[in-house]
Amino acid sequence: MTEFDPRYPDGRPPEPARWAAGRIVALVISGVAAVPFLLVGQTVVSSYLSTDPMTDPHGYSRIVGTVALLVLGFVLVCSLPFALPQRLRAGAFSIAGVALLVMVAALLIALSNG
Repeated sequence: MTEFDPRYPDGRPPEPARWAAGRIVALVISGVAAVPFLLVGQTVVSSYLSTDPMTDPHGYSRIVGTVALLVLGFVLVCSLPFALPQRLRAGAFSIAGVALLVMVAALLIALSNG
């Protein structure tokens, strides 16, 4: 049996910072995916909200942007929760998954009505 350590009254030392490198990698991947996600999202939204038909005459920014948003959104949903502590990951996956489903539904509705 180990000696009593007054710093840890319940007898357990603090857990080591496991997966610190993995969390950093997940954060970098999320950041790399988030920047184009936001830029493409801004382009798609501005294309949908524009009243001038010459801003996107053929609708390529809507079509290609929607596909890019789906792929980048999936990367964000898969990588961003791993940047959080383990106790928060399940909730983060749930929230991110629901947010992705709402985004996909909104994009597909907007694309079909566009």
